[in-house]
Amino acid sequence: MLAALMVLVLFSISNVLAAGGRKGDKKVSKKEEEFKGITCRIWFWGEDKIPGITDFFQESADLYHESYPDVIWEVKHVDIDRVYSGFNEMIKTEDAPELHLLLGGAPGLEQAWSGNLSPVSDYVSDEVLSRINPEARAEGYWSGKQWLAPIFLEPWLFGINRLIWEEAGLDPDKTPDTWTDFVDALQKIKDAGYIPWVFGGGNGFYGASFQSALQYQYYDSAADYRRAIAGDETFTIEKHSGWWHLVQELRDRGLFNPDAAELSLAEGQDIFFEGNAGIFFDTHPRISAAAREMGEDVIDVMIVPVPGKGAFKGKLPVPAVCAGIPSIARYKEEAGKFLEYLLSKERQNALYEKTGVFPAADYLKRTAIKRKIDKKLYDWTVNNAAMTQTRNHPAVLEEAVYMITQEFFTANISAEQAAQMYGDAVQAWRGSTPKVVENFRTWAEEDLPF
Repeated sequence: MLAALMVLVLFSISNVLAAGGRKGDKKVSKKEEEFKGITCRIWFWGEDKIPGITDFFQESADLYHESYPDVIWEVKHVDIDRVYSGFNEMIKTEDAPELHLLLGGAPGLEQAWSGNLSPVSDYVSDEVLSRINPEARAEGYWSGKQWLAPIFLEPWLFGINRLIWEEAGLDPDKTPDTWTDFVDALQKIKDAGYIPWVFGGGNGFYGASFQSALQYQYYDSAADYRRAIAGDETFTIEKHSGWWHLVQELRDRGLFNPDAAELSLAEGQDIFFEGNAGIFFDTHPRISAAAREMGEDVIDVMIVPVPGKGAFKGKLPVPAVCAGIPSIARYKEEAGKFLEYLLSKERQNALYEKTGVFPAADYLKRTAIKRKIDKKLYDWTVNNAAMTQTRNHPAVLEEAVYMITQEFFTANISAEQAAQMYGDAVQAWRGSTPKVVENFRTWAEEDLPF
């Protein structure tokens, strides 16, 4: 098993994630032939998760051109499965857009560490960056520079079906505040004839959800996890392995759907959307979609309490989707100006209106929010934001979590075995990438100026 993990580690290191698209032929109109200014490009993804995001970027590009007629911004939606593979391909072919959307945290910073990004703080003012949610901004700050600029937030949280909770004799307005009470609530939902916690884990991807849902509350800061990644602590101690034990307890008590290991992520979500499960864990856009489809009187949100006693206890994981400036982009200064425009009050509020996602900058007012669950989420995001586990480790370790989670549900391995396997994967990664390990240590120990 350790050998298999090490193969996974070494393979993934040579293929650091990817995004983007390939250069294609384009017919040039008469109007474009006469254009004497510059043409810039932004590549993004997410229309399947966030309907309206394409219209938002296109509208932003059109409005920007009205104010700056000598600049045209071309917008291109890329498939999310090619976000990092396509990004790496374009770097090799030296065909890069001026802006490219990436995940915040380690997945995006790995591109900076590889030399594929220029710091956005070289081209975006401190005043603009200061308006960004601090927890999200921290995901893209490293070695004194802001390498990634968060555009919108993507909180991870639990959606609950209020009708099922009520039928099970539970009060959805008073969700459990201890782990024991939470487990008891799931048991009551099961006894009422419903799936307590539904998920699709056929490809192992859901391991990232378990980790992000249940582990961060053991930590005082993201640095706790980053230091362990760098080698300061083992992953078998409760501080880092607690989530495996919590998942094992739920697994052994039969509080997940029995076919979870056979279903895809989408198939697991469908069971919740069909009204057959008490809770599911996902991002804000997906939970908002559930509220639109099932009714705002049916869907509510919660943060699951865990036994951890870190400073993050009871807070909400708030990662971000960010824009990066490729190091080989032609018009970096123009990229910075357009980024400042996307982070302006007018554009950030328009982002929420068009898509329902929370903008990264702090212009959105609570009074502008109409949906009940969004008001609750707004309060958590503004006052109780926490780190997101999967944005704070390298991509290769994310893949290790996927594989271990599959074995957790197909081979019934124990929490202790899973934690040891993860620790072995981290150790193998450290031995292969000493420079990146030092980057993680810098990330962990660095004082933030915001």
